[in-house]
Formats: sequence, C-alpha cells, structure tokens
Amino acid sequence: MAHMVETMAYAGNVPWHGLGKKVPHDLSPEQMLEAAQLDWTVQKVPAFANVEDQNVNIGWSALVRSSDNRILDVVSNDWNPVQNSEAFQFFHEYCEAGDMEMHTAGSLRDGQIVWALAKVNESFELFKGDRV
Repeated sequence: MAHMVETMAYAGNVPWHGLGKKVPHDLSPEQMLEAAQLDWTVQKVPAFANVEDQNVNIGWSALVRSSDNRILDVVSNDWNPVQNSEAFQFFHEYCEAGDMEMHTAGSLRDGQIVWALAKVNESFELFKGDRV
C-alpha cells in the first residue's frame, strides 16, 4: 500500500511510513493545522475548455489551493468547499477543555484529502446521553 502522504504532523510514535513532522502533545488545533502545513485555503474558480481557440466556460468550477495554485478537483458550481481551518474548529472546544489532544493531521494525494485526528483523554459526553 502506497502512503500517498503529502504533509503530516504527529504527536507520539513515528507512523509506519516514517514520514511527517514530530510535534508536542499539547498543540492547539490551530497549531496542528500549521505544523501539518495545512494552513492554506481552497478557492473555487470557473473551469474553461479551449474550443476552436476560444475559452468556453463549461459550467463547472475548479478547486484551487492557495499555497501553490494547484487544481485539487473539478466540482459542480453548487458545491462549496469546507476550508481546513473551519474543519479544525471542531476540535477547538474539546482541546481547550482538556478532553482531547491533537494527535495527527495531514494531507494525502497532493492535498485532495485532508485529515485530523485527536486523542480522547478520558470518557466524556459528546451529546446528551452519548458517552465517548
């Protein structure tokens, strides 16, 4: 299995593929985002096709990464990306309360897939009646 890791940060043991940047256990989600080199945004721009030497809008959009202008994907005009910083906000209140610690984060397939993982320190109630 190929690793497909583009960027990664991890707290704890070195991952099986040996890639990534080792970081302290106490990083905030925002610090982990930066350590994993995920502090870029995705812009949606119109996609064009060259037809008989004219650029024709094809009614789709390209998702372009701000850090290097790489096209990540082509999507319908109705689809809107979730920014990495928005996704990492999920962890903020749990890390701030001491319920979780950021564990790993990174990107795969040249930025097409971004992930983050936090370790639960102790059992807690995520939703009323739902212990984690």
